[in-house]
Amino acid sequence: MKTKIQMIAMIVSLLAPLPALSAAEIVVSDTVAGLGTEINVNGVGATPEAELIVYPPYGAELILPLNDSEVITLAGSETEIAGVYEVEVVTRDETIAQTTFTVLPDTIDVLNSSMQSTSQFIQPDGQDRARVIVILRDQFGNTLASRPIELISSRPSDTVSSLTNETDASGEQQFDITTFEPGTISLRTMDLLSGKLLETTLTLQAGASMGGYPTQQYYPTPSYAPTSYAPVYAPTPYAQPPTPYSSRMVGSVMGRTLYGQLNDFDVVDGFILEVRQELRVNEDATIRITAVDRNGQRVEDYTGMVLLSSTDPTAMLPLEGSVQFMPQNLGEKVLTLGLRFRTPGEHILNVEDSTNPNVNEQVMINVMGDPTSTKPNITITSHKNDSFIGSETITIEGKGPPFVNLIVTGGTKDVQDETDQDGNFAIEISLNPEQTDHTLRVRDESGRSDSGNMHLILDSIPPEIKTITFNPIDPEVDEIVKLEVETDKDVISVIMKLDKEEFELVADTTQSGAFTLSFTAEEEGTNQPIITSIDHAGNETEVRSNFVVKPKSLTQVLNVQAEPKTGSVSLTWDPVTEERVDTYRIYVGENPNDFLYTLDTDRATAAATVAGLTPGKTYYFAVTALQGDRESANKSEVIEVMALGFALSITEQDGTLFVEWGNPAQETPLASYLFEYGVDPDTFTEQRTISGELRAYSLRNLLNDITYYLRLTPVTTTGNVLHDLAAKGSGTPNSSVGGFIPTPANPVPDNVLPTEPSTPTPPPTNLHEGAPALSSEGLPLPVWIAMSIAGVFLLLNWHRRRTLKMTFDFMKQMESQYQRHG
Repeated sequence: MKTKIQMIAMIVSLLAPLPALSAAEIVVSDTVAGLGTEINVNGVGATPEAELIVYPPYGAELILPLNDSEVITLAGSETEIAGVYEVEVVTRDETIAQTTFTVLPDTIDVLNSSMQSTSQFIQPDGQDRARVIVILRDQFGNTLASRPIELISSRPSDTVSSLTNETDASGEQQFDITTFEPGTISLRTMDLLSGKLLETTLTLQAGASMGGYPTQQYYPTPSYAPTSYAPVYAPTPYAQPPTPYSSRMVGSVMGRTLYGQLNDFDVVDGFILEVRQELRVNEDATIRITAVDRNGQRVEDYTGMVLLSSTDPTAMLPLEGSVQFMPQNLGEKVLTLGLRFRTPGEHILNVEDSTNPNVNEQVMINVMGDPTSTKPNITITSHKNDSFIGSETITIEGKGPPFVNLIVTGGTKDVQDETDQDGNFAIEISLNPEQTDHTLRVRDESGRSDSGNMHLILDSIPPEIKTITFNPIDPEVDEIVKLEVETDKDVISVIMKLDKEEFELVADTTQSGAFTLSFTAEEEGTNQPIITSIDHAGNETEVRSNFVVKPKSLTQVLNVQAEPKTGSVSLTWDPVTEERVDTYRIYVGENPNDFLYTLDTDRATAAATVAGLTPGKTYYFAVTALQGDRESANKSEVIEVMALGFALSITEQDGTLFVEWGNPAQETPLASYLFEYGVDPDTFTEQRTISGELRAYSLRNLLNDITYYLRLTPVTTTGNVLHDLAAKGSGTPNSSVGGFIPTPANPVPDNVLPTEPSTPTPPPTNLHEGAPALSSEGLPLPVWIAMSIAGVFLLLNWHRRRTLKMTFDFMKQMESQYQRHG
């Protein structure tokens, strides 16, 4: 039953309408301090008792009624505090929409900005220094971060060292002032972004007396968030040195001679805060905190944590403002020299219990204006701030005061060491390998010297070499080679080691991670250089590559000449005389850019004939010189030549061969062609004479599926038969639609019997009696003589007529050519 009730309740909750939070919307834009902004509220409509609540970074919230208005305007006076504002729409104690917007600081105000110094007096020895702190603010007191500042001294002999490149989150930038010249130092500050000078002028005295104040210890000013509108008792965090502040925490029993006797105190109700009522800027003071009950008795078993805060945003509080009471403290904690104010004026020091803020106490302290102390500095020389490191174990080197004990913090554990007589030190520390960012600090045990925070970035991943390219890939001896290497973008150096010699590549300014190098290929053979890339953390990656250096090439062959012949070409060229040549190589091809064949001469000759070419076809030739494995780097000029003669193109048809040919490469005019063909290779049983003007001829009345062999020979107008220009070919007529096709004879039927041979019939005997008798010797001799003489005359007559006809054809051909050219 209980389960059913729960399921019904779940279904009812799902069917219920969604809250108005999903429908309402707040739209507001970021703004600048003092300008105000508009807040657009959508989807609220006529919601009763709807209010808009704005929570600034500090101070009380703003409650604005909506009154059916969708646009609420915040005045400039309501947005003077820089930071993140929260906006909510609330109806009947229910938040239906919320968002945030950011108010940025206004421009720099030279009157509201300030300068401070840790000491008014320094010794002109180049070692004693004063720390100057510049705080940039706008007209509303908001601090300005990330702005570079220049501190300008009135004397060129003074040394101004900037500890940071720009203002931090609290608007501060720190400088150290040292000098060798006694006298007055006047300091002015310029904001580099706006070019404005601060109205404040800070004056220091070099060589003057320090006055009657005791020498105090000094620690660098930390970074703070904007505190112009901070609550009075807001804690001010600061990482204090371990000594002398926290190492001398003394618990006093205040006259109790027997601890453990019957307790006469109640629970803690407040604190007694004992500190000097008047201090000077940068003066270290001792604090005594005593936990007391409502009767003023010390609560000896108090073991809570006490939180310290101050109205001075730059004050140094002991133990980062958090003081833990231990049982042995017996309710009383003494923090020796644990408090330092850095801003003059009246300030409130507040102490409260971390679990119950109502258990508290506060005192008013008057801080007077002149600083009274300086401190020597420790300089780290082995690393720079924000630099990269590639190893988990590093050595911190630097310089500080001589013969002092040092503590290095920020590693896996604190490391102690000391400086030598010259103040030099080298301390090895180990870092957490699982952590990328590390903040290291070097202090002396007395707290008088401090290096300040140094930020290091651990990067132990070696860089990647992506590509290595040699151009040309197979250079010759003494040829310039260009090496191109592509690596990761964080690589700062690439080195090539070749034959115990190192070459540093040059970074490409147009492409990050690209490096180039031009060098001379000196030795013939295979080279295996080692390419090493180094990133900003010092990680290295080595890759072995290789390239082959060829022997130096021979001289180019010049003046190649070609003479075409029937089916061949004769080549000549000028011999190479600068070096010894063993042979020459002839490149042959049907394309000027693609030589399919090469022919090598058998000796160092200057002429050669390339045979076996197709007549009438164009060929391309080039020549190079050879000496062992060496060859001319460049081929000779490419020569274009057409072999003499022509080729037959035969198209096979039904009972026909269609023959085509081109113009013979011959300047002599042709009278005709002698067309011969047969069914056996090189045996031409049929012959025809066709006109010399023809370029195609159809050979008809042929048998299908029989291969015919053809030969076409040109004949000049003078009757010369050009046998060396004859072209041959073959073809087989065929038909797919029928026609006469020779086949084997049909076999003789078995039922056909052979017949007996017949005897010859004797000649008849009944001839006419007057018929003349035939001579048994044949024709008489005179008849043979007469016939021979007649045959000779007929042959001479035929030869004469043929000669006259050829002469007539020649004259006619010449006449037609003259007419065409005319």
